Amino acid sequence: MVTACPECESPVDAPAAAAGALRLSELLECPGCRSELEVIALTPVTLALAPDPEEDWGE
Repeated sequence: MVTACPECESPVDAPAAAAGALRLSELLECPGCRSELEVIALTPVTLALAPDPEEDWGE
Protein backbone atom coordinates (compact mmCIF):
# COMPACT_ATOMS: atom_id res chain seq x y z
CA MET A 1 0.00 0.00 0.00
CA VAL A 2 1.25 3.47 -0.85
CA THR A 3 0.34 6.55 1.19
CA ALA A 4 1.65 10.13 1.23
CA CYS A 5 4.17 11.63 3.63
CA PRO A 6 2.47 14.33 5.75
CA GLU A 7 5.64 16.45 5.57
CA CYS A 8 6.57 16.46 1.85
CA GLU A 9 3.72 14.51 0.15
CA SER A 10 6.18 11.95 -1.30
CA PRO A 11 4.75 8.45 -1.72
CA VAL A 12 5.60 6.13 1.18
CA ASP A 13 5.33 2.38 0.63
CA ALA A 14 3.70 0.86 3.71
CA PRO A 15 3.24 -2.90 4.14
CA ALA A 16 -0.36 -4.06 3.79
CA ALA A 17 -2.18 -3.61 7.08
CA ALA A 18 -4.69 -6.31 6.12
CA ALA A 19 -1.90 -8.89 5.96
CA GLY A 20 -0.85 -8.02 9.51
CA ALA A 21 2.49 -6.63 8.34
CA LEU A 22 1.77 -3.17 9.76
CA ARG A 23 1.00 -2.19 13.36
CA LEU A 24 -0.18 0.96 15.11
CA SER A 25 2.71 3.12 16.35
CA GLU A 26 5.12 1.45 13.92
CA LEU A 27 7.79 3.81 12.58
CA LEU A 28 8.53 4.24 8.87
CA GLU A 29 10.94 6.53 7.07
CA CYS A 30 9.93 8.78 4.19
CA PRO A 31 12.15 8.09 1.16
CA GLY A 32 11.75 11.70 0.00
CA CYS A 33 12.51 13.88 3.04
CA ARG A 34 13.84 11.18 5.42
CA SER A 35 11.31 12.17 8.11
CA GLU A 36 10.43 9.56 10.70
CA LEU A 37 6.73 8.73 10.42
CA GLU A 38 4.41 6.96 12.82
CA VAL A 39 1.42 4.83 11.82
CA ILE A 40 -1.57 6.38 13.60
CA ALA A 41 -4.38 4.45 11.84
CA LEU A 42 -4.61 1.21 9.89
CA THR A 43 -7.81 1.59 7.85
CA PRO A 44 -6.99 3.60 5.89
CA VAL A 45 -3.27 3.70 6.64
CA THR A 46 -2.56 7.14 8.07
CA LEU A 47 0.88 8.51 8.86
CA ALA A 48 1.96 11.42 11.06
CA LEU A 49 5.34 12.86 11.97
CA ALA A 50 6.78 10.78 14.79
CA PRO A 51 7.26 12.69 18.03
CA ASP A 52 10.81 13.51 19.06
CA PRO A 53 12.01 11.34 21.92
CA GLU A 54 12.01 13.24 25.18
CA GLU A 55 15.14 13.41 27.26
CA ASP A 56 14.77 12.00 30.74
CA TRP A 57 17.98 13.54 32.13
CA GLY A 58 18.74 10.29 33.89
CA GLU A 59 15.57 10.25 35.94
